[in-house]
Amino acid sequence: MRVSREMYANSMPRLYQRVRLNASNAEAYFGRLTADGLDAIDEEIALHKPQLIDYIWQLEKEIGDLAPSQFTPPPIARKICQIWSTQHLFLEDAPAAISLQQAATSLEYLHDQLYKNLDGLVDDSDKYMMWISISVLSDNASVALGEPLAKSLILYPKVWEGVAKMLKGDTFMDSLDSICLRIPANCSGTAAAQYCKDMLLTECLSPRYTSIETFCVHNVNPLEHMSMSVVHENLHIFLRPEGSPGMLSHEASIGAFMSNLLNIGKKKRSRFRLVPNIHFYNSQYTDADRVSHHNRGFWNELEEARNGPPDGSGLKFNWPPVTLKLYGPEEEVACPVCLETV
Repeated sequence: MRVSREMYANSMPRLYQRVRLNASNAEAYFGRLTADGLDAIDEEIALHKPQLIDYIWQLEKEIGDLAPSQFTPPPIARKICQIWSTQHLFLEDAPAAISLQQAATSLEYLHDQLYKNLDGLVDDSDKYMMWISISVLSDNASVALGEPLAKSLILYPKVWEGVAKMLKGDTFMDSLDSICLRIPANCSGTAAAQYCKDMLLTECLSPRYTSIETFCVHNVNPLEHMSMSVVHENLHIFLRPEGSPGMLSHEASIGAFMSNLLNIGKKKRSRFRLVPNIHFYNSQYTDADRVSHHNRGFWNELEEARNGPPDGSGLKFNWPPVTLKLYGPEEEVACPVCLETV
């Protein structure tokens, strides 16, 4: 069956909207952007030097205000546009992340070379390049990092140091709206907690709560992840089973986590905006159980904060109301980022 160019052009973005990458398909996904290395980028730019302005316009993500062009993008530019149509990226393993790192390196190199080659062609190179992204992700994308990838980064941090730096880098993370971390069952404790914490920090070690709207983390003990209370908008915690190594009862774990959050919220000078929507999944205790910690019912404190009066010490809460929802093990709920049902 023959497919028209128009049908092909309309279908390709839909194929790229949600992509799951692993060692077997990552190389094909990035295609010409990484297949022949940086020399291929130099060759493509040199070949299209007479049409360089048109070349750059094809890489402009906000193309609504641009003049129409009959320029047909060459292979590398076309592949970049396809990649930028991806709204959700699931990185299963470390080899897929290496391919992503190579693509990020190639895209950054392309950006630099285009800028240099504009010299003498236009009066203001910055004007032509300012809207060209150096991120391999589309704006407001979501990313899920799979268990094999997490295992590599947690157990062999030195081996995968470059990959970890790329994933935690501002160029990668600033494009994200949502992130999902899937922690392997055999990875717990300090190393796993540090992995999650690192993904919430910028390169200058300040919380990334201003950019991430939704943060999901699977198979964790809340007591090891107190730093997650500063995620910006929505926090989804999928609990380890009770009886797992280091895991207290869900009642005690949730109670300790929420008590810590309330204490942060009472600090008048706290620079953290606490996450307003918190969801716990696989919980042996639900809303009806009214979880408390050290004889201190945080449910009542949440009600007080929601209604606005001062707490028992005379201090008002320094944050908007927090909504808490607990889901039991029998409730099948899909993760809002990776969409896998638990």
